[in-house]
Amino acid sequence: MTETLESLAEVWAEIRQSPAPPKRTPFYAATRRFQLGNLGVHIEMGMRVSFDGRMLGLPGRDPIEIPQLRAAIELGWLVPV
Repeated sequence: MTETLESLAEVWAEIRQSPAPPKRTPFYAATRRFQLGNLGVHIEMGMRVSFDGRMLGLPGRDPIEIPQLRAAIELGWLVPV
């Protein structure tokens, strides 16, 4: 019984030390064309973007910090794919 508890403790220690798997950033598709405020960025209908609730990933561009984009998801302008 003691061996079992010791081996369980070893396994648990290994699990706690292993790094967490990377989070998968959700992807969305645009259901309409819209502009991102005064950034001058246009999202075209059908465009796929990544958005984690804070950072927007667009094809060929650096990530943009825009947490306000959650409103586009709530309005249905961006839908999960």
